[in-house]
Amino acid sequence: MIGYAALGMSVIGGAVHGAFHRNSPLFGPTLGRIAGDRKVVALTFDDGPNPEATPLILDTLAEKGVRATFFVLGSHVQRWPELVRRMVQDGHQLGNHGYFHRKLQFKSPFYVSRDIRLGIRAIKRAGGPAPDRPGVEEIVKRTLEGVSPGSIVLLHDGDGYNPDGDRLQTAAALPYIIDRLKEQGYEFATLPTE
Repeated sequence: MIGYAALGMSVIGGAVHGAFHRNSPLFGPTLGRIAGDRKVVALTFDDGPNPEATPLILDTLAEKGVRATFFVLGSHVQRWPELVRRMVQDGHQLGNHGYFHRKLQFKSPFYVSRDIRLGIRAIKRAGGPAPDRPGVEEIVKRTLEGVSPGSIVLLHDGDGYNPDGDRLQTAAALPYIIDRLKEQGYEFATLPTE
């Protein structure tokens, strides 16, 4: 009996670790860096699109000649499909962040599959293949401190829990982040597709 209890605690402990620790391989492979020896960084944006922040972010990326990867939520894509069409037209990469913004670690395979399918459907219909407001300076500082060659930078253009959530600080920080990284000799890339 004690053996089963220990096994159960190990399974629960592993699941908790995988659910709350970034890049845990418990639920599948993760991509934490871009391979290679070039000084390259990938900008990614989660939880969008957002009607206020995303257009500003797209404008900055166009002005700076940088392509990024957007992990969009299907529920937001349905509300603002024109922003996803613009992402594609501007040459950015799209990723599916599901339809709803829910923790999937403890959901059934059916639920996860349905969530992903709904997200894909919303992206196709648009024409495309917890809030944190620390301030612009702090976003720039944290981003630049964490970058090294091969980094994948995670930013947010939308809010997974509130479709109208404010991400304008990220939009305002982006030009400074790009300029500083270019000054440091970084190139920009989207994520590998395989």
